[in-house]
Amino acid sequence: MLSAALRDAWETLRQSSEEGIEGVKRITIGNPEHRLVCVMMTHGNEPAGLAFFSYVLAHQDLFQDVDLTFVLANVRASTNYFEGASESIRFTEWDMNRMPAEFPACVKEDSPYEWQRALELHTLFAGASIHSTFDIHSTPQYSPGMILDFAAGDS
Repeated sequence: MLSAALRDAWETLRQSSEEGIEGVKRITIGNPEHRLVCVMMTHGNEPAGLAFFSYVLAHQDLFQDVDLTFVLANVRASTNYFEGASESIRFTEWDMNRMPAEFPACVKEDSPYEWQRALELHTLFAGASIHSTFDIHSTPQYSPGMILDFAAGDS
């Protein structure tokens, strides 16, 4: 059973937008020198990032001089998840962790939803001055925590 707090956080983020792109919420606190981007629900059935989003919304007083952007990566799959769909809750047409090497040039009008969503986000953040990006994933069963840290230019 999903908690009401996660559902509320999802609704808040889903209804937010940045430059007309849904599922993006930017919070600027103080006079930030760095911008951080937190991506969540790349897979619709991985709501862990929403707990962090909810925490930040409730405790903005704990943060200082930070520019945080929260991104609901896969709006459709997360909607299926929260609406109780039995299928297409991880992704609807394409796993966003498996984008083609030709991205973004390969995206066309009839491309899978996830390609089009990735292009929207790519367009939003291309050229932006971002200090760090982190992508929060979760598993349905216990798994030890893991952090992968890549320096700028790593692939």
